[in-house]
Amino acid sequence: MRLAIIVLLSAAAARADGFRQITTAAPAGEKEDVLIEGEVEHGGYGGPRVAYGRVAGHDAIDVGAEGGWIVNHHFILGGAGYGLVTSQPAPGVLATTDDLRMGYGGGMIGYTIFPQRLVHATFTVLIGAGALASQPHLGTATNDLADSFFVCEPAATMDVNVARHFRFGLAVSYRFVRGVDTSGLSNGDLSGVFGSAILKFGKF
Repeated sequence: MRLAIIVLLSAAAARADGFRQITTAAPAGEKEDVLIEGEVEHGGYGGPRVAYGRVAGHDAIDVGAEGGWIVNHHFILGGAGYGLVTSQPAPGVLATTDDLRMGYGGGMIGYTIFPQRLVHATFTVLIGAGALASQPHLGTATNDLADSFFVCEPAATMDVNVARHFRFGLAVSYRFVRGVDTSGLSNGDLSGVFGSAILKFGKF
């Protein structure tokens, strides 16, 4: 009887030790939490954008382009850049002799909701920097104005799936500008609401 009890206790201890080995090894094989899980699909796009708004009290048109890497049809990592193409007077004492020149660009992140639907929304945020300059009316190379600024521009775009590799979008954005240090101009003169149209070509 005593021998039987010893055998049973030994067997139970061996099973418990094996169970401890299994449970202690489990954390090493635990599933890691990740933002994007499973097979990742890659895409990308690029295209021109034309925007209209007000700059320093004048009607202004910016022309540029944006593009990016698309992850799983939703996440966007890319960049964009724009430049002022309309003519308007430079600020302050330069108003009678020079036109204002402005450009900005930076990195961009975004997210597309229901990209498979004919009409859907894309939300993006551009963060970067810009520069101000002036160009004399006579077209000489002299630059009497030089300034730089920080820019952040969130945008909401309604996209239409025109074709498999082509989308057309209409957007509303707000351009936040900080750091302007030019006499006759303020951060508010360069900030404001813009409406734009964009053509997107790529794999979505």
